[in-house]
Amino acid sequence: EPHIRFYAGTALTVRGARIGSLCVFDPLPRPFSPEVQRVLESTAASLSDLIERRADGLSAQSLLDHSTDAAVAVDSSGCLTLWNKGAEAMFGWSRQEALGQSLDLILPPDLASAHWQGFFRYVAGGAPRLFGKAVELTAVRRGGHPFPMELTLARWDHAGQASVGALIRDISPRKAMDLQLSQALVDAKASDRAKSRFLAAMNHEMRTPLN
Repeated sequence: EPHIRFYAGTALTVRGARIGSLCVFDPLPRPFSPEVQRVLESTAASLSDLIERRADGLSAQSLLDHSTDAAVAVDSSGCLTLWNKGAEAMFGWSRQEALGQSLDLILPPDLASAHWQGFFRYVAGGAPRLFGKAVELTAVRRGGHPFPMELTLARWDHAGQASVGALIRDISPRKAMDLQLSQALVDAKASDRAKSRFLAAMNHEMRTPLN
């Protein structure tokens, strides 16, 4: 058992390392022709490339999953194709729940129309306006709670289809700090004005009896 009478194999090589072999076998004797060898080697090369690209994809996904920022991507129709653990924590939707859904999942209803106009204009070949720079916008968490975010956009093509990805950072803490600093500045200016009025009044009240 299994009574093999024909066997042909070739190495599977990924990044210079032989990780195994691709083989064909048959219980019947068969001739080993150059055509069989050519098909086998071509198939092995394609399989090695697929394994390498899948490994790259898994490495990229692992890297994204260890990022505290949210990483999301959509295809040319606006459906989510990438959703890392940072996105799960930030928006409250699991990867299984989010993938395949429309980007409307995280868009504020009052901004959705403007977003889709810009998105489909860009996918149709329009000039990019927001790519390559940090942009502050508003998103919504699960339950419809809005929050300020900062995102950076990128685009790539896969199998002839455009994909758009974004790294998203929740800037709620930064906005809260900015608000506190702004209020502290307002309070400080108000205190200075009060101090100036007090000193002016004291100067007047003291100068009169001295005169």
